Amino acid sequence: MRIYTQPRDSVRGIPRTESRNYDQQVRGAYPTVPALQMRKNSMIRACYLIVLQLVRPLWWICERVWQQRSANDPQRVLLIAYNDLTARYLQPSAEILRRDGQVHICCTRPPFVDSRVPRPRILGRLRVKWVGFFHSLLIRWDLIVVADHFPAELYHPRIRKMFVTHGLFAGKRFDDSNYVYGRRAERNGTPAYYKMLASGPAELACAEQVNPSLRDRLALVGDCELDQLLAMQSRRADIRARLGYATSEKVILIASSWGPSSLVHTVGEQLFEQAIQTNKYRLIVSVHPNNLTRGSRRADVRRMLDRLTAAGIRVIAPDERWQPYLTAADAMITDYTSLGLYFAPLVRPLAMVPFDEDEFTAGSPLRQLAAIVPKIDLDTDLVENIDAALRDCSLTALQRFSKTLVRQPGTARSSLQSQLHEALDRNHVAPPFTNITPNAIQPLAAS
Repeated sequence: MRIYTQPRDSVRGIPRTESRNYDQQVRGAYPTVPALQMRKNSMIRACYLIVLQLVRPLWWICERVWQQRSANDPQRVLLIAYNDLTARYLQPSAEILRRDGQVHICCTRPPFVDSRVPRPRILGRLRVKWVGFFHSLLIRWDLIVVADHFPAELYHPRIRKMFVTHGLFAGKRFDDSNYVYGRRAERNGTPAYYKMLASGPAELACAEQVNPSLRDRLALVGDCELDQLLAMQSRRADIRARLGYATSEKVILIASSWGPSSLVHTVGEQLFEQAIQTNKYRLIVSVHPNNLTRGSRRADVRRMLDRLTAAGIRVIAPDERWQPYLTAADAMITDYTSLGLYFAPLVRPLAMVPFDEDEFTAGSPLRQLAAIVPKIDLDTDLVENIDAALRDCSLTALQRFSKTLVRQPGTARSSLQSQLHEALDRNHVAPPFTNITPNAIQPLAAS
């Protein structure tokens, strides 16, 4: 079964024509039944504990070897990527470190995790060398950079670990704790990371509220992907034209997160069926890549997306850049996906499907956003919901909210560079990045 034939133009950032055979790409996925998932997580933790008991006795041998390292040797940085998504979040760090020219960069992936994404794809995105996970435990790294929590205790405690932004912070809870800044950010009551990088004031305030012990470990850097999105707005008319949208057409993006309570798993069939029947708006559909690789209904999701594609509705493929599509869209209907947070600074109408807000930390950016945008009425036709969103969404409230997401739009790469060099104690400074200076967080003229 082949899905998502998408056009890509010669212009940078516009999708190219490719066919995806997801039946092969997602083969072997496991069902995310809660009891099975809990058992799987327990088994993974048990495996890591066994590895830890084997590694600890070797650390004293390694320390003797590490002491013989010359001061002229290049510094070593390890990037830990679980899949293509985390590799994408690590990509700015990899690019900054490669520009330095005096850092040896490697990448690895922990075992016992879902690893269907081929290693060449991760390496192709990061353009660094691969090192085996167990081999990486015995190397004296100067810095370990991650975009998702990992078994930090398996690495020597003297090695600095840095947690970079995992997309714009939504505030998701998991196992009765905030996923990013809750229990996973600590090891035996001690912060697990030398630094945790936040995107904006709202995230910083939420992190300090959730875990005050992290206050000295937090740094504000912004978000590289949001900077790229904001910089694209000056080329919006060109991007829309090359994607095939006329000036007079209204383009609506329907975006879904993943999991059993996401849009695609709750009201997806209803909305998509109505989307196929409407001709008032041009529609784009985006679903989180995990919907295609995890869960017992992943085959159903692929069938829904195939049907949309067959009806001429554009579906964003998992490895495509989403920024051009958000740039082209005039409005968005979404659930709790972070794409809603990225769309808010564009100050265009946004509506959300009702979801359980208790799944997110009180005061988190996503709950703040849900409080100011209209909700989709599931008993009403899709076109009427879009009309209501275009009419009722308060752009002033969106603009006010967006200013809490990032403090200085356009400066994320230079701020990230400073944090990486500080963590490496670098006296040498690579050529700084030129900051992006978009007309950020201002209402854009309707097309």
